[in-house]
Amino acid sequence: MFDWSNPIKVFLDFGYPLGDALCMSLASITFIFSRKILDGILHSKVMLILLALILEFVADYSFAYTYNTYYPRNYIDWLYLLSYATMTIALINLKSIRIKVKD
Repeated sequence: MFDWSNPIKVFLDFGYPLGDALCMSLASITFIFSRKILDGILHSKVMLILLALILEFVADYSFAYTYNTYYPRNYIDWLYLLSYATMTIALINLKSIRIKVKD
């Protein structure tokens, strides 16, 4: 059951995964609709952001699952590094959008 003597921990135990799920849901919806809007300009860029969010979710879940047995320089650190590097590349790539105006 839940330990209601520490309500902040209970709130964060539910809030953090729900926040990750919300971000991935918004990115998925944007990815689905990006093929038809602006002729697919954002499709590959949103796919990279979605991949980074999925990697971050896997890293967060792995960290939470191995909470008592976690040690530094574990594979989870590499997952976090990979997810943050992917998000950085995705955001840099997102900045380089050029929209062609039809005359």
